[in-house]
Amino acid sequence: MRPLRSTCVFSISLLFSVAQSGAQVATEHPELIGGPWEVASASGIDGIFFEIETSSSGPTGREQFDWQTMNIRVYHREGGTETWGYLGTKDKASPQSYGMQDGHSFTLFDGERLRIHFTDNTDIKHFDLDITFSAAFEKWTGIWSRSGQSFNVVLKRPAPNPGVTPSVFVGDWIGESPPHFLPGSLHIRQSRDGMLCAWWNHTTSAIDPKSVSIHNNQSNGVSLKVSSATDAGLVLDTTNAMGPPSQFRGTLSEDHQVLTGSWEGTGGGRLSAPDRFRRAPSPAAP
Repeated sequence: MRPLRSTCVFSISLLFSVAQSGAQVATEHPELIGGPWEVASASGIDGIFFEIETSSSGPTGREQFDWQTMNIRVYHREGGTETWGYLGTKDKASPQSYGMQDGHSFTLFDGERLRIHFTDNTDIKHFDLDITFSAAFEKWTGIWSRSGQSFNVVLKRPAPNPGVTPSVFVGDWIGESPPHFLPGSLHIRQSRDGMLCAWWNHTTSAIDPKSVSIHNNQSNGVSLKVSSATDAGLVLDTTNAMGPPSQFRGTLSEDHQVLTGSWEGTGGGRLSAPDRFRRAPSPAAP
């Protein structure tokens, strides 16, 4: 497999100010969106990857949202080489904003509809993306346009070609958390070209001793690099350039239901994530 090549960097950020009644965030269920979504074609694989941070106050189900930030990485991969970047905005899109016509790049997102118009001069070809998310069917549908051509697309979670047996590590894994470690879940998928990807979801809650109010911080779609996945075990590396690197090395139980290992960090830090994960039951067939 040839090494991945990064090219252009663009950013998307949705940041909302705090109001007395709570902030209006793009999505109240970031766990449904965080992580990768992609479509395969003759020209390779095109995808989007959401990383979402959400802050709220109050108990689950009755929380008030304080703020939310969202980064969307857009990528194209062909022959093992990947070009990618981040798109940027800081406001939740209004219904009127989707009629915008502008010669410059812009990004609009309201939690369901994502519209991107990209015209910058980079290795990423100019493109337009207009897709809508369906939580019920777990997919995005719409139009992706580039080089004067428009294509109807359906973006789903990465999956191998029909008939291909995926890696034994593919699946959803629930962390079995000891004290002082972040509870959460690990998600691993395999694309049609065989590439593995992973992401981590977690939530922390704390009680303010002065106000006795509950504060929650939720991270969805925290990207992890699958550095190795063999019979000998799984190796994951964090990709956050702002924090110290951390690496997970784990192996599967004989029945492939438990993933056990350890996180090791450099520079005095390590990811406060569980060392043991149990495979989540597969959804029942309809």
